[in-house]
Amino acid sequence: MNTIILNGSPKGNSKNSNSRIFADEFVRNMKNPCEIKCIAREGHKELTRYAAGFDTIIMILPLYIHAMQKVFLPFL
Repeated sequence: MNTIILNGSPKGNSKNSNSRIFADEFVRNMKNPCEIKCIAREGHKELTRYAAGFDTIIMILPLYIHAMQKVFLPFL
């Protein structure tokens, strides 16, 4: 299985990003570790083409009650 994790936090890969902490823990416990891409730091068109090559896409987003982050919407 070919997997990628997309971090949708506006903090990106900062050590203060809870989304990054969850992503790191998720990868650490995987049988076949995968890479983590930060949506806020990547070009959306390039990342969309790149992510299309994966069987499984895991999206990690900060929880803000009722909506996803603005940085994630253009990617979708």
